Amino acid sequence: MDYLKVVFDVVGLGSDRITLEYCSAAEGAKYAEFTRSYTEKIRKIGPNPIFKKK
Repeated sequence: MDYLKVVFDVVGLGSDRITLEYCSAAEGAKYAEFTRSYTEKIRKIGPNPIFKKK
């Protein structure tokens, strides 16, 4: 995961756009909360800087 974060930084995406979270099939509430909070985080970060319209 650390290597992938470096790659994201090198290509200009930002390492804050990637994370790894474990949820078992029995943890539906945990999965839903993680998905909600991560979606909110990505929306705050903004669109992919590689594909910004000029």
